Amino acid sequence: MLSSFSARAYSVVLLCGHSRASVVNAECCPRFRRNDMIHIGQLIEQELRRQQRTVSWFARNLCCERTNIYDIFKRQSIDTQMLLRISNILGHNFFGYYQKEYEHTERQ
Repeated sequence: MLSSFSARAYSVVLLCGHSRASVVNAECCPRFRRNDMIHIGQLIEQELRRQQRTVSWFARNLCCERTNIYDIFKRQSIDTQMLLRISNILGHNFFGYYQKEYEHTERQ
């Protein structure tokens, strides 16, 4: 049952493929330490700035309030449908960062 595991530990289970019984804490797999993970919100903000677009422009195109955009910038992870919408609006494949991370961890 998931109640005995923290959400962080469970996310490591999903990423590394270990059985839930083998996960004692989030450090079971050194390659998935929090500091090594992609911070997608920062990448979205960097791309928006690179394109010299405003937060207001982005909020209008994403159909949300400006304050929500600042919340997105703070997120380390994001829903895939939202990431697809953002990728389409900015014309940038943000999923590619995860592909690179996946390929990097597969080699280890």
